[in-house]
Amino acid sequence: MANGDTGGQIRFLELLGRGFEEVNRHTEALRFFERAIKLADAEKIPSAVSCIRGKAQALVALGKPDEAKTVLEDALSKARSQRSEVMRRRC
Repeated sequence: MANGDTGGQIRFLELLGRGFEEVNRHTEALRFFERAIKLADAEKIPSAVSCIRGKAQALVALGKPDEAKTVLEDALSKARSQRSEVMRRRC
C-alpha cells in the first residue's frame, strides 16, 4: 500500500479473501473480495476476475445464490461491454 502497488493490493486482498473462504468465514471473505473489486474498478484493472468469482462463492455459501448470480451476470455484461469497446477501437 505504501508503494502504491494497486495490483499487489488487489492480489493480497484476494488471497486474504480466499483464506477466509477456506475456513468458512464467508462474511469476512466477502469484505476482502469487495474491497479488491472496488480497487480494481477504481483503477480500471480487469484482474479482479478471481475476486468476483470468490465473491460469488462466498455469497452462495451464505445462502444468497440469487445475489451471486447477479454479481456474475454483471461481471459478464461488463466484460462484454469492454470487449466491444476494444474491438471498435481496433477497426
